[in-house]
Amino acid sequence: MDKTAPATPAITTPAQTVNTDTIHIIGTAEANSTITITGGASTTTGTATGGNYDITVTLTQNVVNNLSVTATDAATNTSSGATLAITHDNIAPTVTELGDGSADVILDAEDTDLVFSKVLSDSSKTAVTNALTAGADKTLTYSWTGSALTITTTETTTFANDVVVSVTDLVGNTANSLLIVDSSLTTTQTTPDSGGNATLSNDTPQVVVTDPDLELDLSIADGTDNPTIDVSAFITGGTGNIPKIDINSDDPDNADVHIPATTITGPSDWDGVIAAPTVTTIDLPVVSGETSTLGTAIEVGFSSDKLSFDNAVRILLPGQAGKRAGYSRPGTDFTEITSICTADTQEAGDALVADGECKIDVGSDLVIWTKHFTKFASYTQTTNDNNSSSGGGDGLSDGRAGKSPVCNDTKPGSAPILLSTFAGINSVTLTWSTASAPTTYYLVTYGTKSGSQQYGNPNVGPAGTTSYTINGLSGGTTYYFRVRAGNGCAPGDFSNELSSSPSGGFVAEPPAGFEPGVLGTTTEETDQTALVAQISATPSFTPTGQVLADTSESDNGNKNYLWLLLFIPLYFVVRGLFKKK
Repeated sequence: MDKTAPATPAITTPAQTVNTDTIHIIGTAEANSTITITGGASTTTGTATGGNYDITVTLTQNVVNNLSVTATDAATNTSSGATLAITHDNIAPTVTELGDGSADVILDAEDTDLVFSKVLSDSSKTAVTNALTAGADKTLTYSWTGSALTITTTETTTFANDVVVSVTDLVGNTANSLLIVDSSLTTTQTTPDSGGNATLSNDTPQVVVTDPDLELDLSIADGTDNPTIDVSAFITGGTGNIPKIDINSDDPDNADVHIPATTITGPSDWDGVIAAPTVTTIDLPVVSGETSTLGTAIEVGFSSDKLSFDNAVRILLPGQAGKRAGYSRPGTDFTEITSICTADTQEAGDALVADGECKIDVGSDLVIWTKHFTKFASYTQTTNDNNSSSGGGDGLSDGRAGKSPVCNDTKPGSAPILLSTFAGINSVTLTWSTASAPTTYYLVTYGTKSGSQQYGNPNVGPAGTTSYTINGLSGGTTYYFRVRAGNGCAPGDFSNELSSSPSGGFVAEPPAGFEPGVLGTTTEETDQTALVAQISATPSFTPTGQVLADTSESDNGNKNYLWLLLFIPLYFVVRGLFKKK
């Protein structure tokens, strides 16, 4: 009969502290013996198959679990027990915060201790000191001893707002949105609730954001003056990481703004306050022969300088689809946004270059994706009727001497959208979507500076034309292109602008069919005969892009006609003199 007890099992799992409810106890024992583990939440058994065991033990929470492991052989002989202490801890760290919310927290020029309930991870220690630095108005220094942080100041330091941070202890327990400095708000400030919701109004026009992990959903009451968002708790030296912020306005003329969680950068002296969108005015560019009409203008960000974002921000201007868009800020001219977004998505917006922007129509709304904040506006730009004449024919009524002819044709219903450019060898191919009817022809212009159209071809194709290749361009030069439709003598609105740089050698002369100033509008009103001839030239499709409104023959014909009018009365006068003789 076997009465020999097995050897005491060996335990390879080390003593440790865990925040999980179970743990694997691993070790070796007599082959095929039964392993019994006590001291946890319940007794657990298993088999040392081939002399090895791996048994999952459920722990009693938030205490030291003193486990005992024994082996029992087939003859029911039981070994002595091996012991192992496993501490269970799933309690998040806490802190004795500075302040009680009744006033701003002020630190004297001395050491102040901020004591946590547990030792924090290294990354959490850094998060705490960074948050305190951002929230203080003076320079601080720090030293850690276990779970206590000593804050050293050399002058009186004030925390005007709360300081909130998320921290994790060494076991992995996390305290989200832990308040470590409890200051008071002014009467005009508010804070988000636990769900991230807050409303800005004339009573509380500023929301103070201190939790880096709380996604915000802000509403701006109609009529609120100067609503702002204070993110200074995250900003050091003009830059920092801010949480996701959605801003919705009750004013139907104001914009809705979506800011993703992102890095924001302003001037080094920026105070960390973002101006929420407000309706404003803006000076639109003055274009000769054109009338610009403002749709919606909003100001957002920081009025005296630019704020930049690593990830793109979405600005929705309600009811402004189909209009032009642009932006301005102090020290810069108004800049039209001509780039069309590839899609109305965060991914498409994030693909923009630094400080880039694009626009896209979404239903009846105009959406701007941008990586900078400033003033934004939607607007329309129409050609003045008394300056209109563009490669058309028909639709003219006679004008009296000294007055411009009158065009009775209807202008196209919308501008074409320039979709793409393809650069070739000394050539660029343009592709666009058609303008709304009525249309009879398309005109293409280009320049070597954005917003400056220096050369034009008054007719590159009839209604329905959607592409055109410009040959004879100079290689290595960046050209800026626009397209416009016309109907008879009535020109439509210009498309957006796209740029392209062809390859190839240098070309001195402009491409065939393009002449300086041929933009489909007249610049001289003194030569009415030439003006009528230009407007009356009937468009016809010319693939090579020749100028169609050549008035030289018309001018000669008109001159001959005038000589004939002078000759007839002179003939009768001379004839009368001869009869008298």
